[in-house]
Amino acid sequence: MANMIQKLYGSGADAFSNLFEVAIDPPSEITSGEDDTSYLGIRAQDFTPPQFKWSTYDFKHGALTTKKLNSKIEGERMFTLKFRSDAGYRLYDLFKRWEALSGDLFEGANHFSDIMDVAGDKVGRVAVSALTSVRRDELDRFYESDRAVIARNSISWVFKEVSVTAVSEPRFTQGTANTQDIEVRFAFQTWDRPYWINGSLQ
Repeated sequence: MANMIQKLYGSGADAFSNLFEVAIDPPSEITSGEDDTSYLGIRAQDFTPPQFKWSTYDFKHGALTTKKLNSKIEGERMFTLKFRSDAGYRLYDLFKRWEALSGDLFEGANHFSDIMDVAGDKVGRVAVSALTSVRRDELDRFYESDRAVIARNSISWVFKEVSVTAVSEPRFTQGTANTQDIEVRFAFQTWDRPYWINGSLQ
């Protein structure tokens, strides 16, 4: 513990990988009448933002081959978050019900037309914001906006029209007594990312 405190004191103005908050706004269809799950601030274990990049093609001139950019953008509108499950498995239940809005895996039926309706009640929002400190006012600033809309002066990713495409199942064993982890894969349609909000550079 002393080494960790010493490292924190010596960090100066460095950013830390574990200083981030996750806010989840589930679809209203699965939270109707449940005030305690209509908006969630949850500690996640890891987060890697989706990466989009320009694709390239080979440009040949004599014996020389170079890479040039083309107009195609490569990337996936998906990201994954891992959470610790609560003892009552309420978080697991919430994500499974959210996943079910996309379709019935056992019957082979999908509801893609419903989740593509951005004004519908089958999609939610997920926001991830980097914190500049562990002070209480930083957390207050994160939650001050209504329903997972993060303040613009933070380094944030706000995913909109979000559906759940996969939820990991619990694993049970008599050999150990570890915490249950839930890994959830999300798909999104639009998003705000650092310095790029509502389709314009900030």
